[in-house]
Amino acid sequence: MRILAVEDEKLALDGLCETLRRVLPKSEVHACTTMEEALAAGRQNAFQIAFLDIELGMGSGIAPAEKL
Repeated sequence: MRILAVEDEKLALDGLCETLRRVLPKSEVHACTTMEEALAAGRQNAFQIAFLDIELGMGSGIAPAEKL
């Protein structure tokens, strides 16, 4: 399973990814700090699950989610 985690706060992103890897050890977790980075990862991978920050930098992580 491929999982995408998008969070602009590094500590929160690291904690989320660590938890996901521990709970789902066979999963491939991709960490991104910007929506641009996440969209680029989405063009190269098919993700089954995405955890998106709703307050991402200057905008929302929800609006661009449809592009993933």
